[in-house]
Amino acid sequence: MRLRLSSASRRPRVRWVMASFVVPLLILALVFHLGGGWYYSSLLDERLLSGAARRAALAPNYSIEVVAADQASITLRAPGNWQLEREGTFGLTWEGGSGILGPIRGVGNDGSVTREFEPGSGAPPSVGTLAEWDSKVYPVDPLTGLGIEFQEVTFAGELGDYPAWYIPGNGTTWFIFVHGNGMTRRDSLRMLPSLVEAGLPVLVPTYRNDEGAPSNMRDRLTYGKEEWRDLESAVDYALANGAESVVVEGLSMGGAVVSAFLRESPLAVRVKGVILDSPVLDFEAVVEFQAEDSRLPLVGLPLPVTLLNSAEFLAERRFGIDWGYTDYFPTRQPGPTLLIHGDEDGVVPIATSDAFAAMWPEANIDYWRVPGAGHVESWNTDPAEYERRMLALLASLGVVK
Repeated sequence: MRLRLSSASRRPRVRWVMASFVVPLLILALVFHLGGGWYYSSLLDERLLSGAARRAALAPNYSIEVVAADQASITLRAPGNWQLEREGTFGLTWEGGSGILGPIRGVGNDGSVTREFEPGSGAPPSVGTLAEWDSKVYPVDPLTGLGIEFQEVTFAGELGDYPAWYIPGNGTTWFIFVHGNGMTRRDSLRMLPSLVEAGLPVLVPTYRNDEGAPSNMRDRLTYGKEEWRDLESAVDYALANGAESVVVEGLSMGGAVVSAFLRESPLAVRVKGVILDSPVLDFEAVVEFQAEDSRLPLVGLPLPVTLLNSAEFLAERRFGIDWGYTDYFPTRQPGPTLLIHGDEDGVVPIATSDAFAAMWPEANIDYWRVPGAGHVESWNTDPAEYERRMLALLASLGVVK
C-alpha cells in the first residue's frame, strides 16, 4: 500500500528543496558582486584616482620606431599603428630630444607612416631610435619648448605652496589654465603662443597631488571636490598681483575643477569667460563610458551593469568618491563659454558636452564639436580653428582686440 503525502506535508519538503538551490545561488551572486565589485572598484582607483596611476601615465613610453628621418620628414612604425595615421599636429619625443609631426606624406605596406617633421630640441633621432607620441607637442616649459620667457612663481593654498608658471602681459584680465588627470602644466603649451602674442598675462598653476605641489593625505584625485580650492588660491594670487578679472580654461578633469570652482567660490564673480576642452562634467558618466569596453576576466563577457553599480557603490565607500558632487551640470546659466569636444574622444563621453550645450542659448555657449579629434586633441586636429575660436571669445569679452 502506497502512502500518499498530503499537500500540506509536501510543502515543507518543496520549500526545503527550493531553498537548497536558491540559497547557494543567492550566496554565489552576493560573492560575485562583492568580489567583482571590489575588483573593479580597485581598477577604477588604479586608473582614475590614485597618484601612483597618474605618475605611471606620465612615465615615458618609447614604443615607436624611427625607420628613416631627415630635416623635413620622418618615417615611423609602431604596434597597432593607430596613432601614426591621425591627421593633425603632434609631438614626438625620444631620449634626449623632441620634434613636431605634421601632415602625413605616405603610408607604407609594412605599416610605417611618413610625416612632415620639424626637428626641435636635442640631437635628431637616428634610424632605430625608439620614440613616444606626444599630443602636448612642445617639451619641458615655455622657454625650452617655445622660446617664451616665463617666471616660476608660487602661490599659497590650502595645503601649502603651489608652483606655477607666469608669463607677464598687458591688461588686467589674466588667463589661467587648469590641466587634467594624467596631464601637467605642459599641456598648456599648445595654446600659449596665441595668448602671448595677444598680450595677455597667463598663469599656469599646479594643484594638489601634482609633481612639486602638496599632496592630500590619500594621494587621490577627487575630480573637483577638493581641487577647486587650489584654483581659488591661484585666482586669488592673480587678483593680488594686478588682475581684476580672469578667464579660465579647464582641460578634461580640469573642466571639473573649473566647474566646482564656479559653483563654490566667491571669487567666481571675477571670471569673465570660460573655456572647457573635453571636460569632465559628470564623473560617473565618464566611469560608465569607460566601462563599456570592459570584460569579465577569464570568460571575456561584457561587464554587467549590476556589477558596475556594485563597483561604484564600493568605490564611494573605499575611496570617498562623491558621485553626486561630481555631476557638474549647472543649476544656473554659465557665463560666456567656449565648449570644445572631439567626436572620437574615448575617455570622456562627448554626449555630456552635447547635453551641456543643449541646456543654454547658443549666444552664451560656442560649442565646437571637432570631427576626428581624440581626447584633448582638438588643438592638434585643427590648431588654427582652435586659436580662432579662443581669441574670438576673448575679443567678445573685450580682453583682446
